[in-house]
Amino acid sequence: MRLKYFELYKRLKLLNFCKDVFALLIILALITLVSIRPLSSGSKLNFNDDFFQYAGRHESVRKSLLEYYTFPLRAFWFGGGYPTIGDPEDPTFNPLTIITLIFGSVMGLKLIPFIAILIGGISAYLFAKYILNYTGWGALFTGIMFGLNLLYLYEYKMEIQMRYILLFFHCVCFL
Repeated sequence: MRLKYFELYKRLKLLNFCKDVFALLIILALITLVSIRPLSSGSKLNFNDDFFQYAGRHESVRKSLLEYYTFPLRAFWFGGGYPTIGDPEDPTFNPLTIITLIFGSVMGLKLIPFIAILIGGISAYLFAKYILNYTGWGALFTGIMFGLNLLYLYEYKMEIQMRYILLFFHCVCFL
């Protein structure tokens, strides 16, 4: 008798796991569908001052690390060579700079917000489901709405990445 309850518990747990995986795949598919256009443009530039500034900073880090094997201590293209390490917006020690090292500065600056939005939507689903105890549909709606929020998509279009740190709040709360 006890073995039957244990088997039933295992089956219910597997069913809940499959529902979670399916919901996470829906969130992933919707966010990816919305982000296809900026990601498929490849290395096309966004003619925005903020994008040029962040691209210059990331390219400075990328050029210093890959060509000179050192951290950038002075700006290559800004202000006649001011020290960049002390600048709060300097991406030298940002862990997401690895993406720009691998994919290049332009594509990296397009992938960083996409990954942040994706992590934010998935984390919002998990946070709503397991911490706030929403139902499956409510948590799915929360994840979709957080991932497809027009404010973040507008900023994704504008390529402003500094505000994407807020998207990781739900991930930190869930952990």
